This record gives sequence, structure tokens and C-alpha cells, in this order.
Amino acid sequence: MTYCILFFLGLATIWVALKTTEEIYRLALTSLGLLALGWGYFSSPCLFQFMSGILILSAYQIYIATVESSS
Repeated sequence: MTYCILFFLGLATIWVALKTTEEIYRLALTSLGLLALGWGYFSSPCLFQFMSGILILSAYQIYIATVESSS
């Protein structure tokens, strides 16, 4: 269950970093968010890792298909 807390904490920190205007704070918050996100991902069960990997690959394929169709 700790992996869920770390995963969502990392996502929330990255979201706050994107809203921040100061560059040094944005860099620090993004680094902290990526650390928490990675720690949560790697401590999660294998099923969660597989499902999120499939979700990321599917989103990437949809993104590539929309970029190619618009050009």
C-alpha cells in the first residue's frame, strides 16, 4: 500500500512543479516528484508494473497515431 502513497505523492509533486513559476523550485519539485514516483513504481507489485507499462505504451501509440494523422 505504501507504493500507492508514493506514486500519488510523486504525481502531485510534479503537478505542483508544473504550476510553479520559479525555475529553481520547479527543478527541485520535479526532481522530488520523479524520485517519489520511481520509488513507488519500483516497490509496487509486478501486476501493477505490467498494467501501468501497458497503459503507457497504449497512450504512446495513440499519441503517435494522432501526430502522424495531423501532419
